[in-house]
Amino acid sequence: LGNDLPQAAAALGEWAAKEPELGLADYLVAKNLYNRARWRDAYVRLERALRRSLPLESVRREALRTFVFAACALDERNVAQGALDNYLTDPGLSSARKSGMQRFAKSCRLSAMP
Repeated sequence: LGNDLPQAAAALGEWAAKEPELGLADYLVAKNLYNRARWRDAYVRLERALRRSLPLESVRREALRTFVFAACALDERNVAQGALDNYLTDPGLSSARKSGMQRFAKSCRLSAMP
């Protein structure tokens, strides 16, 4: 979204309104909010994005990974655990990503599936 968050968010909001079944605009806003440590706002946008269609599995995977981080930051451990389980069972997940997320799970007091 660059440095002009309000302008970019407005454009993404218009896009989301035109294509309500698509979650990409919410995902892009959420990533920016997450990068600005706005955990609650990112969590809400990621949750919405994940309920909608995302164009690529890699985007869905990254949205889910970021959602786990945001849920942990908000101490929403039950939600984080469910999202983590979903993430770790993705057959397209690389072994490096899986290993990294299993290590992260410990810091959030989550159970990392083998």
